[in-house]
Amino acid sequence: MAHQIILRPAQVAKMLGISLPTLWRWDRDDNTFPPKIRLGPNMVGYLAADIETWLAARIKDGDPGRIRGCVARALGHEGQDTGDNRPEA
Repeated sequence: MAHQIILRPAQVAKMLGISLPTLWRWDRDDNTFPPKIRLGPNMVGYLAADIETWLAARIKDGDPGRIRGCVARALGHEGQDTGDNRPEA
């Protein structure tokens, strides 16, 4: 099974440059927004790959490799192995 990264809501909001209330509204109202994953009774997360794919669909000529680089930079993981060996654009 491939290694999957789960992002907490605050990380997703930071990555997208939105507030947590906006994230919750998108989660509730936007049928295209990736579903959250229940991690515990009071804890949810989102698959990073789902967020990256959703974001790439909204960027003209969205390149998933480039999006992963943006995500890594937004989360402070630049230079770390993200499991993607493609060069950033």
